[in-house]
Amino acid sequence: MDFSRTNHQGELVALVQVFCEQHCSPDYVTHLDQQPRFPTSAYTAMADAGILGYWLPAKYGGHGGGFLDGLLIRVAGAISDATGSIAAGFWMSPVLLASPNA
Repeated sequence: MDFSRTNHQGELVALVQVFCEQHCSPDYVTHLDQQPRFPTSAYTAMADAGILGYWLPAKYGGHGGGFLDGLLIRVAGAISDATGSIAAGFWMSPVLLASPNA
């Protein structure tokens, strides 16, 4: 059994790593964690990068990736030290998008 990543999965992880390098400095993430508001700009940047909702079906506005793609995005974000507000977005975006209050 081969458990290595596909080329597509490797590109996805690289996309998240580059995003985190550009948008998730430790100072910025700490600043977001200390704010009493939703980090709209961070989520907009994730959407613009094609990360937010990546694993949602295309018919609901996602990219049609699978659950494993979502896990790879979350792990890549965690490894890149995108903790707190932004890291939650890597994992929680399907919940937020599906919320009746969104």
